[in-house]
Amino acid sequence: MRKKFFLPLLLAAALLLGAWYFWPRTLTGALSGLDQQGIALCDAVLVPRDPGSGLESRIVRVEMDSQEFYQLMELLTSTRYVRSPADLLSWGTSSSVITLEPYSADLIFHQQDGRSHTLQFYGPDLTLNDRTYIPLDGTGFQQQVADLLSACPDVEAG
Repeated sequence: MRKKFFLPLLLAAALLLGAWYFWPRTLTGALSGLDQQGIALCDAVLVPRDPGSGLESRIVRVEMDSQEFYQLMELLTSTRYVRSPADLLSWGTSSSVITLEPYSADLIFHQQDGRSHTLQFYGPDLTLNDRTYIPLDGTGFQQQVADLLSACPDVEAG
């Protein structure tokens, strides 16, 4: 009798856990602790997809009061993010396929309280604070983010 009760209970728990894991999240839901009003600085590292392209890596800044920052936040908050099954199957190792042209992008939000959040845009999937997600708006969404960031000014060396 206990086995008949235990198996459905275990199956229900597994289904609930799977539904929670794969449930679409907003940007702030995926990046726990991100406070959009608390962002003090926004930088990005742009890395050329093809090392032989002649392009160099760039560090750019998205000014907080700029049109680019508002466009960036609109893009990032306009989609939902689903956890990738790759995190369940990777056992602590990860690899990313880079499909964005000409740059992939690592976006860093520095908050006023000293915390930071990193978003890595490579192509089919993206990484938010070391967790892999699939944006529901797809690779085109990520290309828009990378293009927007590549139009931002480089950080002055100093």
